[in-house]
Amino acid sequence: MSRELLDQLLAGTLRDPDSGDFLPSPDCSIVIERDLGRRASQLVEPLSLGHRLAVVMDEATQDVLGDRVCGSLATAFDVDQIVLGDHPHPDMQNVSLVIEATSEADALIAVGSGSINDITKYAAHLTRRPFAVFGTAPSMNGYTSVSAAITDRGLKQSLPATLAKGVFLDLDVMAAAPKRLIAAGFGDSMARSTAQTDWLLANLILGTPYREAPFMLLRDDEQALIEHAESLIHFDITSIELLIRTLVLSGLGMTLCGGSYPASQGEHLIAHYLDMRGDDLPPAHHGEHIAITTLTMARLQADLLRRPTLQLATIAESENDFKT
Repeated sequence: MSRELLDQLLAGTLRDPDSGDFLPSPDCSIVIERDLGRRASQLVEPLSLGHRLAVVMDEATQDVLGDRVCGSLATAFDVDQIVLGDHPHPDMQNVSLVIEATSEADALIAVGSGSINDITKYAAHLTRRPFAVFGTAPSMNGYTSVSAAITDRGLKQSLPATLAKGVFLDLDVMAAAPKRLIAAGFGDSMARSTAQTDWLLANLILGTPYREAPFMLLRDDEQALIEHAESLIHFDITSIELLIRTLVLSGLGMTLCGGSYPASQGEHLIAHYLDMRGDDLPPAHHGEHIAITTLTMARLQADLLRRPTLQLATIAESENDFKT
């Protein structure tokens, strides 16, 4: 069902459950198929990105997919290759590095997953240039979102960014990703439950806006994804495609809402704090943090919802103490 929903959304023929109007079609080409690296030129040409492209990757993603993407693009474009070091951190230092290294390019092409996608997306956003991404792992839902998780002066934030013009996800490359990255994508997708609860509670208690549309996109396939979770790490293309679609639709849900609200709430705040602690904790992927913090938030929410009454607390702007 998700495949049909994705097709309808991209075609502009999917109804908004909140308003009854047609949901706006995102200005993004999304392809989830096999053997996309060698077809990179064919996929990118219709996007009208300009003639000089900067391909941003790291050492690992260059070997996995980057060289094939660059080779194909070079048949139709001038290509600059920007290879970041091993495991680049998505921070302003790397964003600035990419901006400087790609200053002559008309557009940016990311080849990677979480960190590379966020770094490239935010660099393109700050310089008002289009970008596209060739994903290398089903590790997070940010491929189709309009935000980038960037650390600036020690503080990790979800910053406004621009939607990719093209999102190209090769099933074979995704299925061959490290098992921990695949597990991280599954963990990231499980945050739907606590994010929706937090967002709905904010609506009911504080009157903040809330929408059902992003959750409608995920509802039909979530249980199937849970039932096929074990198959994800055994090169099962069908299960990997299910995970990829779920992550893509989650990102599009954020894009429809203009922010990360439907997929990032209390569980992400905790995870961002863990990430900012750096060397104090064992290395972990974002989705691995989310898998744990989602369980933490679920317990907190369950305790909250069992209470007969609630009392709101705020922090005064000029003081550090709580007021109720």
